[in-house]
Amino acid sequence: MQEIKEVRQLLTEWQKDNKISGKLQNVIAEVLGTNKTKVGTLEHIDGRLIEPFKNEFAAGKISTNAANEIAGLDEAAQQVLYDTYKETGSLTAK
Repeated sequence: MQEIKEVRQLLTEWQKDNKISGKLQNVIAEVLGTNKTKVGTLEHIDGRLIEPFKNEFAAGKISTNAANEIAGLDEAAQQVLYDTYKETGSLTAK
């Protein structure tokens, strides 16, 4: 996620004086050697996931898929889920 943020920042700065052809998300994906779906997923996680879950994600304790699903919840629901996760040590799909 950090690489995406850094590349986006650099490209946004570069774009002030230059033209980038195509969508920025596609350019970021190309620069990082991945696909735009992965970039979009990681940006969604970074923008919406509460900090405690971001830490778990960064530590490899929850998968990208789980983090993306959790990020789709509102902040209060994420916090309740996180509290349950800390008590039980696991996440289950419902």
